[in-house]
Amino acid sequence: MSSPRRVLRAIEAVNHAGVPAVLMVHPWELDPDPPRVRLPAKNQFAHYFRLGGFRERLRDVLSAVPFGCIGDMTGALVP
Repeated sequence: MSSPRRVLRAIEAVNHAGVPAVLMVHPWELDPDPPRVRLPAKNQFAHYFRLGGFRERLRDVLSAVPFGCIGDMTGALVP
């Protein structure tokens, strides 16, 4: 996850455009010690860079703006 400030700006921009923001978190991002697999260097970097501290960054984002159930939003978007 990018810095909480960057994520919050993106959420604000999307919401300002009238579209509900959706935050997707993979379970492995919350695992404090995920299994390491052999990957090409570029993929390894993308998968593991900044994984440490993810929970704290996620907590910062979740505490900064109100979130709700996606089911509540999809009912509002789909007739």
